[in-house]
Amino acid sequence: MDISFEGYAAQAVTFYADEGVSAGDAVTLSDGMTVYKAEENSDIIGVALLVRDGYATVQTAGVVTLPASDFLSAGYTKLTLDGEGKLASGETGPERLVICVDSSAGTATVLL
Repeated sequence: MDISFEGYAAQAVTFYADEGVSAGDAVTLSDGMTVYKAEENSDIIGVALLVRDGYATVQTAGVVTLPASDFLSAGYTKLTLDGEGKLASGETGPERLVICVDSSAGTATVLL
C-alpha cells in the first residue's frame, strides 16, 4: 500500500486569469481578483488547476506537488519561488507545511 495525500482538504476557487497563467502554475493574486503566474519572491496563493476563457480554477488548500529547489526541506517554512520558478524557503509569504521533498524528481509535496 502506498501513501497518498491526493484530495486531502482540497479547496478550489475561480478567479480571472492573466494571459500568462497555465494549468499547473503556482499563482499569486492581484487586487482585481486576477491571478498571475507567480514570480521570484512572490506570495503563492495556490496552484492553477484549469485555465479557460480568461478564468482560472485555483487550488487554494489541500496538498499539491510542485517543482522545488534543492535547498527546500520538510517542515514548516515560508514558501516563495526562486529565480528558476521552483518552490523555495523565503523570508516573507505564507507559512506552509512541506510534507516531503523528492530530490530525484526535483519536487516537493506541500499542504497549502
